Parts: sequence; C-alpha cells; structure tokens
Amino acid sequence: MGIDIPMIKPKFGREEEQAIRDVVNSGWIAQGERVNEFERKVASYLDIQAERVVALSSGTAALHLALLLADVGPGDEVLVPASGFIATANAVLYCGATPVFVDVDRWLHTSDVEHFAQGLSDKTRAIIPVHSYGRMASMDRLTEWADAHSLCVVEDAAPAFGASLAGRPAGLWGTYGCFSLHSSKSFTTGEGGILVAPNQRQADRARSLRFHGADTWDFTKVDFQAYWEEHFTEMGFNYRMTDLQAAVGCVQLERLPQFLQNRAALAKEYSSRLVQLHEVLFLPPDTPDILPAATSFQQYVVVQRDGNKQRRDRIIAAARRKGMFFAQGGYCLPAQPMWQKLKGRYRVAGDEGARFAEKAALSLPLFVDMSTVQVNTVAAFLAAEL
Repeated sequence: MGIDIPMIKPKFGREEEQAIRDVVNSGWIAQGERVNEFERKVASYLDIQAERVVALSSGTAALHLALLLADVGPGDEVLVPASGFIATANAVLYCGATPVFVDVDRWLHTSDVEHFAQGLSDKTRAIIPVHSYGRMASMDRLTEWADAHSLCVVEDAAPAFGASLAGRPAGLWGTYGCFSLHSSKSFTTGEGGILVAPNQRQADRARSLRFHGADTWDFTKVDFQAYWEEHFTEMGFNYRMTDLQAAVGCVQLERLPQFLQNRAALAKEYSSRLVQLHEVLFLPPDTPDILPAATSFQQYVVVQRDGNKQRRDRIIAAARRKGMFFAQGGYCLPAQPMWQKLKGRYRVAGDEGARFAEKAALSLPLFVDMSTVQVNTVAAFLAAEL
C-alpha cells in the first residue's frame, strides 16, 4: 500500500516552475545573481542588512561556518542539546572541538539555562540552542546567560524560519543564526541553508569559505572579458547554493506567510481533535491566533506520558500500513551508533530527558496542503491505537 498521507509534502506551483525555466534559459545555473537576489529577499523578510545574509548548500554548512567564524577549534567545548538532529553536534566535530551534550525538557525537547549550565566548564566556547520542531527555545534567558559567561551563541534555527519571540525573529537572537531549507522546513529550496552573520566582514569571510576560500566569490561582479586571477587565501569548502535553488527560494519566500497560516491552522485542528487524549499524550503548547508566533509549525509532535516505546513503534508501523507516515519524534544523540564509536571525543552532561524523548515522541503528518479531513483521519487512527 502506498502512502496517502505523507509526513512532509512541499507545495510548488507554476511560479516555481517558471522560475526554474528562467534560470535554465539564462544559461547560468550555478551560484549567481539569483543567489544574490535570494539573500536580499531573506534580509528584507528578517528586516536586516542584506550584507549579513549568506545563502549556502545546507543548514549543516551554516552551522559549520558559524563555528569557524567564531574561532571554535581544538581544545574548545561547545554545548549542544542531547536531543535533535545529528548535524548540530557533527558541526562541532568538523571544527575539531568537543561537543558536550546537555539535557532537554522531556516534553518540549529544547534546552534552557539550567540544562546548559550543567555542561559549563572553563573550556566552553559556545552554545548551540536548537529550536526543536520549529518551536523557539527560551532565547531571551539563554542569551542573557551566555553573555554573562562570555559565550558565543550559534542559534540553530534550522526548522524555525518564520518564527518569532518577543518581536524578534528566529535566527536573530544569537551571535550567528543558522537556517535549513530542506524540503521538510517552512519553505524550501529542496536542499539549502542560510547563515546570518553579525556583520558584513564576517559574512564576506563566509562567502569566501563557501567557495573554497577564494578571494573572488561574487561572479556577478566579474568582467569575464578581462583577464583576472583567482587566489585562495584559506582552506574553504564547496558550500554554494545554485541559482536554480535560489530561484525556487525567492518564490517560496513570497508564499511563506500563507504557508505559516496553513500550518498554524492544521496544528490547531490537531490539538482540538487530540485534547481528549491529554491524559495519555502531551500535546504541543497552544497555538496563538496571531502570527508570527514562537513556532514555525515545522512538525506536530506528541509525547506519550508513559514513555512506552513499544506502543509508539507499533503505532508507527500500523499507520504506515494504513498509508499514513508517522515517525519517531526525536533522537538521543549520544546514544546513536556513530557517537558510541567516538568515546572520548565528547562528553555528556545530561541526557535523561533526551532518552525519554527518543522513546516517547511521535511525529504526525503535517504539510501545507494537508486537508482537515486528513488531520481528522490521522487523529482518529491515533486515538483508536492508544
């Protein structure tokens, strides 16, 4: 049986198709003017200077470059939530630094001051708060605490573009802001990422690093009829976004307000249908009627209060047999096989909440064009299985 109700399903239309055709017909599909345009539009949405925005190949690349710009390296420790996606901690390893896993709230799966404080040492250089499932961490408290300890804040806002806390958008609370544009996110370029740097100087270094450390990184300003030489001033990476991706991103960004409205409505519908199960399930906090909100509604994740992994896994399997794609809601990173092979390369300050989340959390289908009928079908199935 096929999947009738997928976990994710990006919304594309004729505008995205035409944007891709225009780039193909231009003859220039690699990084070029469309990437520059996309950076400007992202900056306009966030209401910041365009020079601070750097489009990249992935959210992981954004995390990596942010840590490099912060001069994180061997001998440094970086505090990372023990629950989330593996890319966050991997980026610390890329820099030769030591990830220190700190625990998360067992229901919201974000880390607050009390969690990060458990991992603090005289080697701590930075913290990486993660906005799990698109819901923002307590960035007001975290940035105040980090400032008091002279720590860099690399804000992993991968799933949270469009969210806002106390009037400040996700990605603008930390020293650096990092977004993902994967197809599961609030808007997408298929794959891709965004780095928000604190100033143009650091952003320009990131632009150089994304093109192997070259001193020429904006080909829209190059006179190809004149002789010129490239020089590579430091070791960099191939972290470039293509004009094909950027063209899609420009269209998607225009649609984002409607995407967020749709996701908010779907989340409210889920909560209204599942509230009868509140003694068995922890539901995401109430969704406000006014946007932007402190969440981008990237996922709708419920948590079994009794932490019954066998039941959760049985529900996932049964749902897929019925054509509905349910999934595990979170990972306990230090328990993953990769990290088990790297004993001595990291330390764990706390992971009790993360271990609970890994066995108890259940992610339900949520995508922009999902219908109320589909939400009700999922909710009714879940209620029957519990």
